[in-house]
Amino acid sequence: MTILKRVSYLSNLALGFDFENYLTINEKQIVVFEIDTLNRRYLLKEGETFDDILEKSNNKYFDSKAGYLVDIKSKLQTQIEADLLLLSDIVLNSNPIDLDTIIIHELVHMLIESKNESNLELTEEAITIGGQIYKITDYHNVETTKHNLDFCKLLAQACINYNIKSKNFSTDFLASKSAMRFDIFED
Repeated sequence: MTILKRVSYLSNLALGFDFENYLTINEKQIVVFEIDTLNRRYLLKEGETFDDILEKSNNKYFDSKAGYLVDIKSKLQTQIEADLLLLSDIVLNSNPIDLDTIIIHELVHMLIESKNESNLELTEEAITIGGQIYKITDYHNVETTKHNLDFCKLLAQACINYNIKSKNFSTDFLASKSAMRFDIFED
């Protein structure tokens, strides 16, 4: 399955959000780049490449594990109507469940940043787990990471929904140890 097909599948499964419809309605595409962490460069994985994207990013994402930029036209001052999904080689080479939960993590960012609505209703379990994640995450850097309490709750609910279908690990594991594994600070 391609990354874009996986993104669309996970968006529907975990968030109740029609990703393909989002792209169609907004008349935009998505571009997926791999971050080659060793050689500090971007590699096109899917979508159309535009030198403009690479040039405007100023290499500021080389140290990222993953990221989702909504509307790169305004964020990077390009002429391209697109969103950008970045996945490092570390993420792309991780096990399938970790890859899925990192994609879900980035989809939660997309959903919040694009101000789109999901059919997701928060359960008490998601509220509890989200609060627990928030207490151990990089909340001190929330202006940069956007990992606020609402984000953590939404991510927890998305992981609950994913867990119902996959039944591989506990929801708490999926949310805190997988989807947030690069953002958790443990003693």
